[in-house]
Amino acid sequence: MKEISYKLALPQGVIKSSRAWGVVIPREEVNFTVISGCMPMLLKVNQGMISILDDTGQATDKFFVRGGIADIKDDECVITTESIIGFDDVSYDEASLKAAEDDFYQMIAAHKAK
Repeated sequence: MKEISYKLALPQGVIKSSRAWGVVIPREEVNFTVISGCMPMLLKVNQGMISILDDTGQATDKFFVRGGIADIKDDECVITTESIIGFDDVSYDEASLKAAEDDFYQMIAAHKAK
């Protein structure tokens, strides 16, 4: 299996662009993993956590997203969202404080508590 390229973007531009062995996208029923050779598609990204995978299937980077769109074609995955936060860029305490007013932060606090 070979690497794919991926981009994480906000409406104002790309915030991260790199290569990986896979990208796990949050979906309603079950997460979707984009790998090399994946057929072209446009997917709705649900609120959740995007994981960037290395060649052993381990997550090397994680991001929380409110939702968005993933455009997959030609071994490239471009995810566009209105809100993205790196896993290490928010603490459990910060997410817990904001969780009472925002279900996005409830989801983050739940992931950070694990």
